Amino acid sequence: MIKNHQDRFIHNMAKIEMHVHIEGTMSPKLRWALAQRHKIPILNYRTGMACQSLLELKGLYRLLDDVEEGGVQSQWVMCFLRDMSPESALEHYLAPLPYRDMIIGVGSDSLETDRPPLLFGEVFSRAREDGFRITCHCDVGDKDTLRNIDQVFHHLGGTGADRVDHGLDAVDEPMLLEALNEKDMGMTICPWGYLCYSGQENVLDRVCRLHSAGVNIAIGSDAMLSGRRSWDVPGRKVIASRQMLNGRDGSVKRVMKQDRHSDDCKNGVDTVSR
Repeated sequence: MIKNHQDRFIHNMAKIEMHVHIEGTMSPKLRWALAQRHKIPILNYRTGMACQSLLELKGLYRLLDDVEEGGVQSQWVMCFLRDMSPESALEHYLAPLPYRDMIIGVGSDSLETDRPPLLFGEVFSRAREDGFRITCHCDVGDKDTLRNIDQVFHHLGGTGADRVDHGLDAVDEPMLLEALNEKDMGMTICPWGYLCYSGQENVLDRVCRLHSAGVNIAIGSDAMLSGRRSWDVPGRKVIASRQMLNGRDGSVKRVMKQDRHSDDCKNGVDTVSR
């Protein structure tokens, strides 16, 4: 039903994507083709061997004319991996700074367990001083997620982040929910991923509770091709959102407007990709 929908209301609505992992948009076939084209070896993740160089970004400049013609624009949130050291995070923060005109913000992702946001406080403070917006993943169901969400809300970068990625568990803590509304902080919620790999119950009900509480949520795709979720593209994302919100077109419009007015969505940019 979601994959093959013919809903004209959804089809005609402008789509905004606030949370998608670029590597999660590539199928194995596409990764193989790109690796062959650029003569880049594909590493075996089970060996634990790290990449030896920063991914070349200069080629992305050539995309600017193409995306302008297609009416789609993007800005980048540069994320470091928090399962690595704070020193590694700082190194990877500094490396792409020559391309900062393409980058709107700094965040962190990868495994959260025993890796609280403030472990990387120096990097986030540096990012805030350098004028970047900051965000952080707070994984659904992590054992310390409420503590981590609190750090993101109130302390990251000195005064708290500009948005939180995931953070669904905040709906179960009244003080965090109150802080969300007081700061008008945006959240990127990716319910399909939670349903596929988190094992959490009542995911859709909790998303509806956030929406009903007036929280500024943006429904994101996350790693759309992981877990064989190849159906998860913007139009299908929106129709699934309407199903979560009990079929109310007005609620869907409100969510899409919240995407549009998010702090990350500025200067006419309609799509923020990660």
